[in-house]
Amino acid sequence: MSDAPHPSSLQRWLREPLVHFLVAGLALFVVYRALNPTLAAQQISHRIELTEDDLRQLDVGWMAQWQRHQMAEEMRGLVDNKFVRRFCTARRWPLVWTRKTPS
Repeated sequence: MSDAPHPSSLQRWLREPLVHFLVAGLALFVVYRALNPTLAAQQISHRIELTEDDLRQLDVGWMAQWQRHQMAEEMRGLVDNKFVRRFCTARRWPLVWTRKTPS
């Protein structure tokens, strides 16, 4: 039998390359966050805005298709649709549209 002492469980873990990789990754993440604290705060935005340019773009698209200005109700529908698209895109949700068919 061998009289060599068995390395402890902690010593075996400290020799694992995967542990080295995870510790290095964590260290890089911590250093990045410490050097760029405002960048992370800017990316977290819970506000979705539609600008005047967005509304003009909706109007131009409507005019190109229908050869008239849209009514208020039609404009609300366009704005709602644009808002839903921005909302889903901001949260990286897939846009899935279903068509309602008459019964």
